Formats: sequence, C-alpha cells, structure tokens
Amino acid sequence: MSYAAPTPTPYGQQAAGDPGTLDLPYYGIGFVDAIKRGFSKFVRFDGRASRSEYWWWTLAAAGIPTVLYIIGAIIGVSTMDKTTGAMGAGGVVFYVIAGLLSLVMIIPSIAVGVRRLHDQNKSGLFYLLVLIPSVGGIIMLVLMCMPSDPQGAQYDRRN
Repeated sequence: MSYAAPTPTPYGQQAAGDPGTLDLPYYGIGFVDAIKRGFSKFVRFDGRASRSEYWWWTLAAAGIPTVLYIIGAIIGVSTMDKTTGAMGAGGVVFYVIAGLLSLVMIIPSIAVGVRRLHDQNKSGLFYLLVLIPSVGGIIMLVLMCMPSDPQGAQYDRRN
C-alpha cells in the first residue's frame, strides 16, 4: 500500500484514516489510538503528527495525572490524621503515581510536539519557543492549532 501526502480538503482539514504505519501521520485519530501511538513512538522525533494525534495526546498527558492528583487529594483528606493534619498514605500513593506518570510523559509529549511541527513543514527546533517566558506557551498553542502542510512529508522517515 502506498501513501501519498495528504491534500487539503475544501475546509482545510486533512483526509482522515489510518495510514497503516507508524511512520506517517494518522489524521482523524481517536483518543485511545493517539495514546497508543504516543507511547509506540515514545522517543521518535522524526515523522509527523496530525492535529488530532497531538491534541488527544496532550489531553491525556494533562488529564490523567490531574485526575490522579484529585483522587489522591480526596483520599488524602478523607484519611487525614486529625491531630497532626498529615495526609493519609493512600493520598500520598496517588500523588507519587501521578508525579511519576507526569515525568514519564514529558519526553513523548515533546516528541509528539516536534512531530506536530513537522506536519506543518516547520523544524522541530521551533519547539524551543516554549522556553520564552510568558509568550512561549502562547506561541506554541497557536502553532499547534495551525493546519497541516503536505510539504511536511520531507520529515517522514525514509526507508
């Protein structure tokens, strides 16, 4: 099966569908598949990521630890030692798990961000813009929302 670079539809969206390989972006990917692809391409900075792949991954990378922190806070408060005010062990366990999960997701989050920039035919070095205080995050937010550029295929893995 051959795969051509996507051509824009009239409304600026790329054609959806599984390309059948991890080497190409998956336009129209769902939440679970985006998580699987994110971990499958854990440290791959080559290739491209569709907008949906990036945003589903970002939702999971931010949402899952947040839910664990909330559960930890609820358990910690409900098992709190009334005399000392110390959080219960159950809450601490959830906090540790959420913290470790957040650390584990840093590298794949950077990788999917770089691949998202590649899908727009931009160098992955643009990701360093997040280091600019105050405006770096806003610039990256705008860049991650931009549509795909078929010329980004130059960043695909060559066999």
